[in-house]
Amino acid sequence: MFRYKTIADVLTITRVFCGFYLFLLALGGKPDTLPIAASILLLSWATDVLDGPLARKGKANNSTWVGQHDLTADLLVGTGVWLYLWSADYVSPVFGVGYLALSILLLLWTRSVHVAWAVQAIPYLMMIITVYVYTKVFAIILVTWLLLVTLVTWPRFIQEKVPEFLGGIAKLFKH
Repeated sequence: MFRYKTIADVLTITRVFCGFYLFLLALGGKPDTLPIAASILLLSWATDVLDGPLARKGKANNSTWVGQHDLTADLLVGTGVWLYLWSADYVSPVFGVGYLALSILLLLWTRSVHVAWAVQAIPYLMMIITVYVYTKVFAIILVTWLLLVTLVTWPRFIQEKVPEFLGGIAKLFKH
């Protein structure tokens, strides 16, 4: 039997492996692996875009254990990107440690999905900027992908995701 949720889970698990591969690249700390890191990030973004719609396409309204940990996979990739940029000397050690510590503290303090979404933005932005400086072709690919995904998902993005994010952040300041 063809199960959409199973495919969605495989895509999410693929993103976990992407995050771990970025950790391995970070251990090497070699700047010449930047195109590989950018390619892994692109793969993880592709799996992230595809897993949600596939999971929602399934008839059952329940989510799987893997589906419940989708954000964990996203955070692994964001952390892997950050550690790679830091270990390859694209980000200064002070900024690297500072941002990582601040992110961990904010996540532990707020326990907010919306803060987790925001925390991922800086490593991704820094990766795009770094790739632009050193390998413009990969930067064009990453930005084109983001623009394409934004166009394709625009109605859901603008009607659901943006209000959900802004509402979640605003709720943090009301307490």
